[in-house]
Amino acid sequence: MTPHATGANEPTGDSQIPVWSAITPKRPLAANAAVAHLVDDLNDEQYAAVTHGEGPLLVVAGAGTGKTHVITRRIAWLIAEKRAEPEEIL
Repeated sequence: MTPHATGANEPTGDSQIPVWSAITPKRPLAANAAVAHLVDDLNDEQYAAVTHGEGPLLVVAGAGTGKTHVITRRIAWLIAEKRAEPEEIL
């Protein structure tokens, strides 16, 4: 196999695979008891995805790792934290 030429800023090989462990925050206690039950049983990576701040977040994980669980908890968390109205969720 012959390597092909790449640009200086073009990622190659394993550098294209994101590493999410760098975004895992410390888990503070939930200030709102209504929200605590949404995040208490999540692992650190799931917690980071559910409570992600502003902007888009790509969740990449294998089968059976809880992606759907994260998405449904994220929606509930956004509504509970008044970051979105139910009719704004599609």
